Amino acid sequence: MRIVPIRGLNSEFGIEGFTSSDWREISIDEDIYMRSEVRSRFTLGHEVGHLILHRELLEAEIAGFGQFRSVDDWIRFISSIGDTARDRLEYQGYTFSGMLLVPTLPLSQMFSERLPSIEDQVDEAKAAGIGRESYIKVVTDSIARTMAPAFEMSIHAVSMRIDNSGLADRIR
Repeated sequence: MRIVPIRGLNSEFGIEGFTSSDWREISIDEDIYMRSEVRSRFTLGHEVGHLILHRELLEAEIAGFGQFRSVDDWIRFISSIGDTARDRLEYQGYTFSGMLLVPTLPLSQMFSERLPSIEDQVDEAKAAGIGRESYIKVVTDSIARTMAPAFEMSIHAVSMRIDNSGLADRIR
């Protein structure tokens, strides 16, 4: 696949990236592509997720819509899918990218190594009478902050993988 940076894609259209209707190109916001390797990797992984997970479904939609050759065509196409289906496809694309770039086995191993380092934070929260539902996000982000550089991913992406993998359940 060819990567096609487009100036202003995000600032003008609110789009970080999209895949061409012939699946040969991934267009990505030029500013993101040039300035944020972490975000670029996640966006590209997300688009590859659509290719792998949704190609057949989207090809059926494209057949009825026709090829899209511009950002405006793509916006009309994605709007034609409907909010519920689009939200599901996007969630799956984000999940795929997270799993691709932060694989479960290394995530689990690294989490297990770092879990003891946050026990003091958990104990302090409990001693202060703070419930788990109030401290879990802070603690998860804290451990994700130490792990993110190893995956070359954002703290948010690693934190989401910790949550989605069930590892956060080990924080008591």
